[in-house]
Amino acid sequence: MDTNFDKKIFIENFKNNCSKIQIKKFAKGEIVTTYIEKRSQICIVISGEIDLIRYDFNGNKTIIGHFIDNDIFGEVFYPANTNNELFAVAHKNSEVLFYNYDSLSTKCKKNCDFHKELTNGLSQLFLDQIVALNLRIELLTKKNTRGKILSYFEMLSKGTLRRTFILPYSYTDLADFLSVDRSAMMRELKLLIDEGFIKKHNNKITLLYWKKGPGPFFCFCLNVIDITAYTLKKRKKRPGPFFHNLRPGPFFQGGHMKKIIISLFLLISLTTSTCYAFSNNYTWSVLENTIETSSSNTKDILDDNFLNLEAGSAILIEQNSGQILYGYNVHEKLHPASVTKVMSLLLIMEALDNGKITLDTQIPCSSNAASMGGSQIWLDTTETLSVHDMLKAIAVVSANDCVVAMAEYLGGTEDGFVQMMNARAKELGMNDTTFKNCHGLDEDEHLTSAYDIALMSRELLANHPQITEYSTIWIDSLRDGKSGLSNTNKLVKNYAGCTGLKTGSTSLAQFNLSASATRDGLSLIAVIMKAPTSAIRFNNASSLLDYGFNNYSYKSFGTQGEVVKSIVVTKGISQEINAIYETSPSVLIKKGEESGITYELNLNDSIQAPITQGQQLGTIKYYLNGSELETVSLVAESSVEKIGLLNMAKSIFNNWFTLMRE
Repeated sequence: MDTNFDKKIFIENFKNNCSKIQIKKFAKGEIVTTYIEKRSQICIVISGEIDLIRYDFNGNKTIIGHFIDNDIFGEVFYPANTNNELFAVAHKNSEVLFYNYDSLSTKCKKNCDFHKELTNGLSQLFLDQIVALNLRIELLTKKNTRGKILSYFEMLSKGTLRRTFILPYSYTDLADFLSVDRSAMMRELKLLIDEGFIKKHNNKITLLYWKKGPGPFFCFCLNVIDITAYTLKKRKKRPGPFFHNLRPGPFFQGGHMKKIIISLFLLISLTTSTCYAFSNNYTWSVLENTIETSSSNTKDILDDNFLNLEAGSAILIEQNSGQILYGYNVHEKLHPASVTKVMSLLLIMEALDNGKITLDTQIPCSSNAASMGGSQIWLDTTETLSVHDMLKAIAVVSANDCVVAMAEYLGGTEDGFVQMMNARAKELGMNDTTFKNCHGLDEDEHLTSAYDIALMSRELLANHPQITEYSTIWIDSLRDGKSGLSNTNKLVKNYAGCTGLKTGSTSLAQFNLSASATRDGLSLIAVIMKAPTSAIRFNNASSLLDYGFNNYSYKSFGTQGEVVKSIVVTKGISQEINAIYETSPSVLIKKGEESGITYELNLNDSIQAPITQGQQLGTIKYYLNGSELETVSLVAESSVEKIGLLNMAKSIFNNWFTLMRE
């Protein structure tokens, strides 16, 4: 291939020759081509910039590639059958040349000189595209946000041969290009600035981290001295002249200078990388950053009922933390009616988790179960239903016959199951509760409180979220469509984000409801007891949920296992290790208090090997106006063995033999 290949000249010749090409102009944001149908097109950017964008099933955007003047793209690189959500979109006003790849096999009728050079020219463009794709793969395979950011910055720096460069993307598009969360990326950029790795002014980036520490040659010398001293100490000898006992062996006599140079290069590479890791120690301190989160110190119960609810008792809690956001008469012992079935559902779901039953387990109906009054689906003693259908009937229409049948199967008898209910209630701290049955029909001393209902509702929803697959059903059927089901909880249809949970009403209990809903990551549970009418219980529950969503916010700082930071490892076979969240940090606050959130990251600048996976490396603490909200441990993502001379030699020779085979 001609090493003097000039893209611009090639494009100009391409435009002015006899080949069948098309040149089109596109405005910013306009779709250049899609990858839905097979067209085998070659597209060359004449001017402007083009983004290759992928959308996943959830609508999340990722920028796969970015093409500038004279870059090549098209369906020939991304076949239509690989992804039907792939688009080439103009990043700015652009001009694009289109050429059919199949035309390469067609002989030019004019036998012009251009066609003789076309193959070589396109081959060069293809080669450039392959290199770009390889760089893209290298970038995306970085394990954490910091690695992706620094790798990309290094690519831009090498491309411009400058330490200072202009980002070609907005920060929103940069996050899409790196396939990372934007907020996480911005936090990482802030840390890189604070630690002296980079300097940022709008889209202008200057790399600074190369100044931190000695150069490669000095590092290599230090390592050689260190290893030599260690060896002499082991041998208990004094060093003589450096070349005193050297004799050329077969390796040197066989003309293997290439191998010597490669080996030396590998050794220098190893020591340089080790030194770089040692010279870039981080020092963590309190970072007074305002971050996007929510938490609250308030755990008081508001007993003045300023929402003017008409129910006899009410409570609103946040599901994740269990924090009470509103309540009055929360410990008053009242008849629960069919809200009792929240505990019955909890025990059924735990039996599923324990493997005692499966969703396909067939549950028989006893005469006792068939004789139940109140809400039911009229089970017959000759009939069996699967656990799946039983759950559906209990959650949707509050079927008493089904819950008794399940109780007898799991507890041996209904009384045995009720004992299980009371034991579980005690474990959950439901001190206001005494269960006398599993269905909720009025019975002396069958009592609970709004507080206790909130406790068991939270346990069910938090640890068995699959229950919402049943509690959110609006209309369904059983027995091959012969038995219709319509949910007794009208909020399922009428309240946005409703996830359940259970209604209940009897003459003594009046109208009760445990209502749950989730919006924007905030999950709430509202319990209404002793409402005078059905309509009032739903209105009161809606008012409680509205109050919660309007006044509180719940957001997560991260997820369990997410990388927080990479730190330096000394005397290990790896030069760094990732510190990850041991749990998922999250807090709840009133809206408008976000500016008072700060965090403190306590993490050593380095750690000495050996390190075991899960070992605590530090902590991160979150504060609201100076008061601590939550502390989360940061642990090692993986294990790191201590390095020795044997490990070092093994690494060098493995790399050496790899190069020799190439």
